Amino acid sequence: MKIISSINEKGGTGKTTSTREIAGVLKKKNKILLIDCDYQANLTSSFLLEADKTIVNVINGEDINECITPIEKNVDIICGSISARDLEENLSWVTKKEFFLKNALENLKEKYDYILIDCRPDMRLLEKNALASSDLVITPIEPHNYSLDGFDILEQFLYAVKPILKENLNHVGYFSRVAIGKAPREVIKGSDTAYNNILDSFIRHNVKLQECSLVGKFIIDYAPRSNGSLDFKKLVEELKTKKYI
Repeated sequence: MKIISSINEKGGTGKTTSTREIAGVLKKKNKILLIDCDYQANLTSSFLLEADKTIVNVINGEDINECITPIEKNVDIICGSISARDLEENLSWVTKKEFFLKNALENLKEKYDYILIDCRPDMRLLEKNALASSDLVITPIEPHNYSLDGFDILEQFLYAVKPILKENLNHVGYFSRVAIGKAPREVIKGSDTAYNNILDSFIRHNVKLQECSLVGKFIIDYAPRSNGSLDFKKLVEELKTKKYI
């Protein structure tokens, strides 16, 4: 079982889309669990879902199996909730609370091939739980220097918390929302930083990626020949080729 979190210190870069559509590609041959750790619950609403049991129930110690909502064959989700924004304050007195999700996921090892976690930009309790659970952090980056600055900040943060949360945690980035014809690696030419962990694959701006979330479908099913579908297939293939997943 591989656990992948989508995180960026900057908001609005495509983290939820990344989580959704990587899962959409992987679901053809694998059993997938999505986890919505964002209290705005955009991942949950993108599948037109509501649930009585959410990530809040998991962190509060309830049986994780009772908190899973099916989406379609091979894909389930643990939904997000607005109540998640109060978790850090409510559990401020509890020790080792950053490992609640990791411990709960131990019960799902035989059930899923991949778990993908959608996170908020801020590093609060749920994000720390996601990091402690994950094998890989993947960061969508917009093709400009400000977004690269956010990528650098996250790199520094992960370096600092690895000894505490997860020592063998990999981190990669990819360019998202790229204008058609634009070469995103031009953004980092001449940089003092090598950015060896930024993938060659990139996701072009594609209106179909917005449309599919409005109707609760994966881009690979909604518009299989679209740039969005083709680009996410290439992204997943590169992740596999480089043995990140």
